[in-house]
Amino acid sequence: MGILKNFIFIRFEGFVMGLLEWPTTDEWLISFLTLILYALIARWVGLRSGLIKRNKIAHSLWQRLFLGLRVLIHPALVEESIFRGLLVPSPTISSWSSTVLAWHLGSLLLFVLAHPANSLFFRRRARHMFTHPLFLLLATYLGVCTSALYVYSQSLWPSILFHGIIVYVWLAYYGGHSALSAQTSPRAHQPGLD
Repeated sequence: MGILKNFIFIRFEGFVMGLLEWPTTDEWLISFLTLILYALIARWVGLRSGLIKRNKIAHSLWQRLFLGLRVLIHPALVEESIFRGLLVPSPTISSWSSTVLAWHLGSLLLFVLAHPANSLFFRRRARHMFTHPLFLLLATYLGVCTSALYVYSQSLWPSILFHGIIVYVWLAYYGGHSALSAQTSPRAHQPGLD
């Protein structure tokens, strides 16, 4: 029991340190460039495949701000806290090793699998999206990027903001909101792309 208690304490301590560590200007710059690269690739893949479509939701400024705050809390803060902050050893207190890599890979696998599981138990209308192979590929890519940013900056904030911005843009401008509530496949909305 002492080993488990020590393990939990170390992971929680690393998580808190990840929240307290503030990135440098260079780390923010690398985070921004990573975000742009991810967004360009995800947009190209998504539009080309029909997984996403340009579809700006018509909400007021206050509704958009509320959506941004909601997305920043969940999924961004919650998922990054679990899958980066608590599941992997903190880069501030652990050196790189095969064990740390195994924790990162295990956390990445759980992060990706959490999406289909979410659609089975909570968001049934999103099943077509959360089980789509391209969506899962982009989720894997997002997980790799946020893990790399966490290791590089030793802070959870770049990962949280990265995750939040990507999800917000998808929901507000690329049909994510309607895709999560639709009952049909995302390709059904784009018949000319087959």
